[in-house]
Amino acid sequence: MHNPKLILTLLLILFFTGCRQFFGDGQQPESIVQPLNETSKIVVTAPKHGTIWKKGDVIDIKWIAPSIEKIKIQLFRKSNYELTISSNTENDGLYEWSIPNDIPLSNHYVFKVSNQNDSNEFEYSGRFGIQ
Repeated sequence: MHNPKLILTLLLILFFTGCRQFFGDGQQPESIVQPLNETSKIVVTAPKHGTIWKKGDVIDIKWIAPSIEKIKIQLFRKSNYELTISSNTENDGLYEWSIPNDIPLSNHYVFKVSNQNDSNEFEYSGRFGIQ
């Protein structure tokens, strides 16, 4: 039947060496924390996806872009360009935009925040609505 000494020996080996070392390759697991994408030089932090505003409200557009000097901000509805909010703003991480009264109502707006000197460096905000 079962050999109690063998079972006890195996349990002691597992206890002292750890299951990963006994059954696996002994390597430490990889971190589940993912580093920021090295190719992305801009991270848009606001507005968040699903936020709703009204005409006349002031929206805080926020981003992080430590290696960029000047920022360009554009408004898109679905995938269509609507207007340029600012073509050359300081990279201080915040731009306050007052929603014009003549803007069409939609739940499909996004801001495109880009490097004013390199149009290939950009990021979109979360989708938001104006009602």
